[in-house]
Amino acid sequence: MGTPGSAHLHHTCITYESLEEMQAAKESLLQEGREMIQTGSLGEAGEFCYFHIPEAGAFFELLYLKELPPPEMTIE
Repeated sequence: MGTPGSAHLHHTCITYESLEEMQAAKESLLQEGREMIQTGSLGEAGEFCYFHIPEAGAFFELLYLKELPPPEMTIE
């Protein structure tokens, strides 16, 4: 998911307020023919998945967490 030897994955994370909303977004991307490159369950705590969007040159993470921590920074 990065260049060989790369220690970090640069991506955009989209968070959802409910698991159902996140799963609907995931299903929509799959129906568009997008490639899901990773998915995982956090048990009762949440769920995540990653998609590569080649035309944007980017990776997108869809994320649902039962409780989100406060943001590190707020952009105004």
